[in-house]
Amino acid sequence: MGLLEFLSLLRRSDAASLRRRAEQCDAKGRLAEAARLWRRLAEGGDAGACHRLGERYERGKGVLQNFVEATRWFRKAAEMGSVPAQAKLGEIYFHGRAAPATVSEAATLAEEKGGVRVAGALERFFPQGLTVPQDFAEAAKWNLLAAEAGDTAAQVRRAYQCASGLGLPEDFAEAQHWFTVAAEKGDDSAELGLGMLHANSNAGLNDLPRAVEWFEKAAAKGNGHAQLSLGILLSRGEGTAKDEARAADLMGRAAETGQVEAMYLLGQFHRLGIGLPANASQAETWLKRAALQGHVRAMVAIGALFLDAPSPDPDSAAVYFRQAADLGDGDACCALGQLYLRGRGVPLSAEDSAKWFRRAADLGVVAAFERMGALYADGMGVERDLKAAARWFHRGADEGDSESMRSIALLHETGIDAPRDPEAARQWYERAAERGSAGACLRLGVLYAQGNGLPQDYAAAAQWYRKGADLGGLDAAFNLAFLYIRGLGVKAAPDTGIAILEKAAEAGYRPALWGLHNLFDDGLYLPADPALAQHWLVRAAKTGSGPAACKLARQLDAEHPAALPAEQVVGLLTLAAEAEQADAQALLGRLYLEGKHVPPSDALALRWLSRAADRGDAFAQAWLGDVLSTGKGALQDPVAAKHWYRRAAEQGHLGAMSTFTDLTLRPGASTQEQEDIFRLWLRMAEAGDAVAQRVVGDYTLRGMGTEVSVDGAVAWLQKAADQGNAAAQVMLAGLFLRGDASPERPDEPIDLLQKAAASGNMDAEYNLAVCHRRGLIVAQDLARAEQHYRRAAAENHASALLGLADLLAELAGSPPSPAETMRSV
Repeated sequence: MGLLEFLSLLRRSDAASLRRRAEQCDAKGRLAEAARLWRRLAEGGDAGACHRLGERYERGKGVLQNFVEATRWFRKAAEMGSVPAQAKLGEIYFHGRAAPATVSEAATLAEEKGGVRVAGALERFFPQGLTVPQDFAEAAKWNLLAAEAGDTAAQVRRAYQCASGLGLPEDFAEAQHWFTVAAEKGDDSAELGLGMLHANSNAGLNDLPRAVEWFEKAAAKGNGHAQLSLGILLSRGEGTAKDEARAADLMGRAAETGQVEAMYLLGQFHRLGIGLPANASQAETWLKRAALQGHVRAMVAIGALFLDAPSPDPDSAAVYFRQAADLGDGDACCALGQLYLRGRGVPLSAEDSAKWFRRAADLGVVAAFERMGALYADGMGVERDLKAAARWFHRGADEGDSESMRSIALLHETGIDAPRDPEAARQWYERAAERGSAGACLRLGVLYAQGNGLPQDYAAAAQWYRKGADLGGLDAAFNLAFLYIRGLGVKAAPDTGIAILEKAAEAGYRPALWGLHNLFDDGLYLPADPALAQHWLVRAAKTGSGPAACKLARQLDAEHPAALPAEQVVGLLTLAAEAEQADAQALLGRLYLEGKHVPPSDALALRWLSRAADRGDAFAQAWLGDVLSTGKGALQDPVAAKHWYRRAAEQGHLGAMSTFTDLTLRPGASTQEQEDIFRLWLRMAEAGDAVAQRVVGDYTLRGMGTEVSVDGAVAWLQKAADQGNAAAQVMLAGLFLRGDASPERPDEPIDLLQKAAASGNMDAEYNLAVCHRRGLIVAQDLARAEQHYRRAAAENHASALLGLADLLAELAGSPPSPAETMRSV
């Protein structure tokens, strides 16, 4: 034996001895000593020892856990031909390695302490750093070497990289080769990969039945991703027969393996009743599990689940929608915008609604284009701009959104921003209808039924209502039912109409329930049936219908024979109030305020009337103004009171308008405040309110908030007088008598005063007395004058009291006696 051969044998003998000692130390749990021995072997060029040392650094076994150092030793082993080390490097570079958890905690502690000294210590322990970044090119190199040497996991990784183009050019042929090699050894990940390749049309295979076969093999071995993929194909009936029940079972299995997408889909299956009975509780459980792991669509689905529940929970829905919206989900932004628009689960705020709809639009949610257009059209949350509205609607229409098309049609129909164009409206409605808009079908039906810009054609109306109903439009079905009941455009068939309404009622459509009640209640189109009318009224109330619940309350007050017990009526009112029915909220608040049918409660009155005020109920807004003005039941807040009075006034609440006027037009009111008050009264006057018309006439006469115009004043006072407003009749007569305006007939002033007096106006009685006493327009008649004076004086009319006393003195030829004066008073 030569010297070199002897020395080599000696080294091998020493290495074998070190290996035995290292293994013995590991067996006895002396890990640090074992690590030193493995290091000696590794530094001597032992590839296996290099790999073992890399594993120890990776796991922190006998050494400080250090992924960078682990990678260094794996590389040494790999470069010496170690296949396990090559495979490990392929894995490390494919996934990357973050800092060890213990080091991360220490680094966090160092940051909290502002510890430069601690950070410096970490640097000494980890001079090469803490992390190994992803490097797909390196991963591809080492995975190929290990794959060619037969490592199954490396073959799968290499195949995945080829299929995805990670670290090397996309190569589906090579991907299929390596997946096939690994699958032949029974690897479920490779079987999954082959399934994905066959399902991917871009891979050139596009063979869904074959994909199903590979997914079946992997799923049978418990591969969660394969179970998920197979479940999706089964639920859609793609590549195999549709089997929703089995799809749901596979989703459940995949979800149990931790597949987040499977958790989400299983939640949706439970929510929508796909493949198993609908179960809101299970849906919530699985969707929450997915959401907790950051699945944004699951957050949106939970929000929808809470909104669609029999007892909706908009507060919880808003929380989940906001989480998803903050993570950039456009549909969540859109849903949040809708909640702010309606004040459900969040404060009523058109401005916030516009903000979230705009964000959704910026994220490409087409439905948000139509919503933004609607906000601009109505001036809600943004300055009213019909041109901007049209631009948004056209953006949506360009994307094929049927609701945007319907909104464009509505602009043409109403002529808000341009001359009415019924033909253009019809064309846009038809385009929207072709895209599946039940609302567009409804509007077409209405246009034909009313003959609004189109020839009246009930048969065409019925056709469009029927199409809308077929698309699921309950409004269209409702209108179609009444055509059958009335025999318009179709052969009269009341039973068919009732059947349509009953079907809509079973779907929870409140107008159908309310309509059935009214049909049997008023007996206009069908024989009256009080029992059926009451049945449908109660059914409507049980769905949360505010009008139905309020009518039941009126029955209770009127002691109607069919009236429900007070406790049940209050319960139904509460149900409707919780469903954000403003009329029910307002009535419920009044009941608690008056202690009627319920124990009096200022707190509950304030709660319900405040919610009704937020929902736009004018009475509730005016009441809230009173509460905040007086401080009864809430902290006194004159500014907030004025705000609520104004909101009620803007809806035409006369009492609130009067109070708001008194609060605003105090001494020193600015010109702008006067003009603001005038505009509010003018809006009410233009809507036909006689009192407002009289006020506008008065303000126009005096130049309060507007330019003085006797002609303008006369025009408004005439409108009010024509509606029987006595104060306006007296004012108008006064203008004629003074010669400030010319009546159409000489006796018109007297006619106006007589009408006002007939309605009990004492100013009119006094003025008639003056006319008869002085012979103004009518012949002088002191007896008639005395009669009018006495009628007004009997109501303590101050001027009439003085006039009567003066007249009596005149008739007596001397000043009246105190007794006569007192008798007259």
